[in-house]
Amino acid sequence: MASPNPTTGQLQLTAVAYPRIITFTDAIGRRQKTATLPAGATSFDVTDCSPGLYVLSCTGNGQTQNQRIVITAP
Repeated sequence: MASPNPTTGQLQLTAVAYPRIITFTDAIGRRQKTATLPAGATSFDVTDCSPGLYVLSCTGNGQTQNQRIVITAP
């Protein structure tokens, strides 16, 4: 779904043919970022997030996928 993992800030997402809502939460469940990506979008910028463990949730086409993401210091 998203790579590279770990990352220093820019995630590449698998392209899909439908819009999706991206939610990025930290390890204790606080929402850090939310974005609506159009169909075909393949990148999500997390450079403004501190190093740590996060969960990336992608919701679209009636499905939700979750992935743990590690952000490291640049």
